[in-house]
Amino acid sequence: SANMVSGWNWIMPGGTPSSSTLQNPTVTYATAGTKTITLYATNTIGGNTNTSAAYSRTIAIYGVPNVTTNSAIICAGSSATLTANGAVSYTWSTGQTTNSIVVTPSTTSSYTVLGSTNGCNDLSVAAVLVPATTVPEICMVSTDSLFKNNIVYWDKTITNKVDSFIIYREVSSGVYKRIGAQPYSFLSRFIDTTRSVGPANGDPNITSYRYKLQLRDSCGNYSALSPYHNTFFFNAIPN
Repeated sequence: SANMVSGWNWIMPGGTPSSSTLQNPTVTYATAGTKTITLYATNTIGGNTNTSAAYSRTIAIYGVPNVTTNSAIICAGSSATLTANGAVSYTWSTGQTTNSIVVTPSTTSSYTVLGSTNGCNDLSVAAVLVPATTVPEICMVSTDSLFKNNIVYWDKTITNKVDSFIIYREVSSGVYKRIGAQPYSFLSRFIDTTRSVGPANGDPNITSYRYKLQLRDSCGNYSALSPYHNTFFFNAIPN
């Protein structure tokens, strides 16, 4: 402001603050849109205070973009397409500047994207989950009501991307052979009716057995065998 100005009176409706007597105030607007700012300048000459006419200008306040991204669950070695929305331009942590990128992580990874519109920015994070092939555990091994077959039980709710569970029985000291498999969609139990594997053929009336469990995920990966579960076998001795 020219001509020996010594005072300023800013009127800024809707802003914080809504008025100011500073020469160069800072105002913050909580909403986007066109805002009108008015300034009155004053000076004092010969004891008289003079006030200028209103000087008004409009400014555009742009909204911060709301950037969103998708996440994905993939197999190791597979690719996932990540897409960002809500802004005009994008910059990914990979250096790519398109709204969609294709990534092939070997482990669970996160990707950050900066979205920009009219100079206003927002960040979003996309996650690509590569599930590890977890080792399942047997909950218990019991017998059916007629004591003819062992039944192996496990908990399938703690795993994801599972294709099936594979059941093994010990056939000699420390040696386990596969006796069957159960799809993930089935009940989490296996009834051991296999009599052709191992010297005692899985009959619970002959001896005790050790069982192990293995997981096959939907990517075709196999987990390590679980810790063994040992059944009990009792002989009744007269008196």
